[in-house]
Amino acid sequence: MPAENVILRINGEDWQGWTNCQITRQLDAVSGSFSIGLTRRVEFSGKVLSIATGAPCELLAGDSPLINGYIGRHMDSGARSSHAITITGRDKSGDIVDCSAVHSPGQWFGLHIGEIAQLLCEPFGVPVSLECDPGPAFPVFKLEWGETALDALERALRQRELFALPSNNGGIRLAEIGVKSSSTPLIHGENVLSWSWSDSEEGRFSDYLVEGQQPGTDDAFGISACAVSGNANDTAITRYRPLLIRAENQVNRDGAARRAAWEKTVRAGRARSLEVTLAGWRQQNGELWDVNLLVPVVFPYFEIEDDLLISKVIFEQSRAAGTICKLSLSPRDAFTPEPEEAKQAAQEPGASKAYSQAELADWGFEE
Repeated sequence: MPAENVILRINGEDWQGWTNCQITRQLDAVSGSFSIGLTRRVEFSGKVLSIATGAPCELLAGDSPLINGYIGRHMDSGARSSHAITITGRDKSGDIVDCSAVHSPGQWFGLHIGEIAQLLCEPFGVPVSLECDPGPAFPVFKLEWGETALDALERALRQRELFALPSNNGGIRLAEIGVKSSSTPLIHGENVLSWSWSDSEEGRFSDYLVEGQQPGTDDAFGISACAVSGNANDTAITRYRPLLIRAENQVNRDGAARRAAWEKTVRAGRARSLEVTLAGWRQQNGELWDVNLLVPVVFPYFEIEDDLLISKVIFEQSRAAGTICKLSLSPRDAFTPEPEEAKQAAQEPGASKAYSQAELADWGFEE
């Protein structure tokens, strides 16, 4: 497997020849990150690398884009006989993680999730791609004071059971979990250099009990409205370990049961993880390994013969280890979208409904 030619592009100028580099993408982080290093301030083709924090940059593996964002930090360290330089940074999408969503007016009517994402990301120059059905439009979507652009987007994504994933062009992808598959299986004893398997009971419970309230209706009032509960049992946890959860939003009995089942499923999925190290950064079809891919995994020693989901990818290159890729894999259930607790309750008789733009305008809401 040939080593990748890693290029840092700053202001249209390409720099290469690093002593080490690391690029990280995670399923639960919309922004990819990187770290590259030199042992000393080397001149590239007679030029000295100019590093300015905040400068736009790109990181490429040959012609394949890895990062499109900004230099976040420049660190120098040394001793009498050594000098090391480390440059770190993130994708453009890092700004929607940090920065508040500032819009006037702070609400929109009749937009689907892709359009809302575009409006939230546009001020930061973050491109958005839609890799799934956006679902129905939101009758109204209103920003909450002080929330970040990503917080606002994730509120909307939860209602459509979608995720925002990092993209190699510095933007984000809106997608369902585990729809695409890799071109390369992972087989113990064949293409896996090293591995680590973890199966833990930490964070798991025998009983999940969700309690909450719902709006009163002709059919549900009094105790049945103010004391709603749902439960789920994890039979794999054999001793008594209960977890009581207070629903954050209004929820009916079905919604509480779905929330309890979700807690059980996700916690059980995240308790199991497989870490593998591979030679090279690419699959058999030449594409880079990526998060959100389902991978056929065959590890007879652990009785694993199943499709696992890539939750984290780390591309590494160094003089000592060469060019390697580290993958973190979990059962797909570990990233099952969280159920929207209020969704079902809003459909019950007597609950809140979606109002027309004319009705909202009459009550003083801006369009």
